[in-house]
Amino acid sequence: NFIRNVSKSKQNIAMLPGEFGSEDGASYWVADQKETRKIVKRLFFSEEISDKQTLVNRKNVKISIYNGSQEEKLLATKLSAKLRESGYTVMYIQDNKTYIKTSKIYAQKANFETALRVKKDLNNKGEIIVGNFGPPDSDVTILAGDDLAKIVSQQR
Repeated sequence: NFIRNVSKSKQNIAMLPGEFGSEDGASYWVADQKETRKIVKRLFFSEEISDKQTLVNRKNVKISIYNGSQEEKLLATKLSAKLRESGYTVMYIQDNKTYIKTSKIYAQKANFETALRVKKDLNNKGEIIVGNFGPPDSDVTILAGDDLAKIVSQQR
């Protein structure tokens, strides 16, 4: 009931990093305590992030891209090339089943400043969502919409 009274813009969802465990036939998730502490610190005790995204080392950022554009069928491939040129590691690309106009940039592991750096490198297109979508080992997952299709078509 508490969450119902919190606006969606103030809600953050993070999957705690870890691995599956089992005991006596029961399966469960074992959270990585060191990584969980980082997420808790980021969510509850973080400083202002105004310029922290400039400190993000692109080569350490793992990205997954889903093409949700109706305008550009090869958007995930083209974005992958653009992001790799910028120094990011693109791990995964795939088509999405539904189309969207405005891209969504998912800050996996509650890492908002990393998602903000990616957004800045994508001409500030898209909406950042602190939550999980796509492979859990990604730092950022991009659900690329028609707004990003315009960026890659301008670079031809």
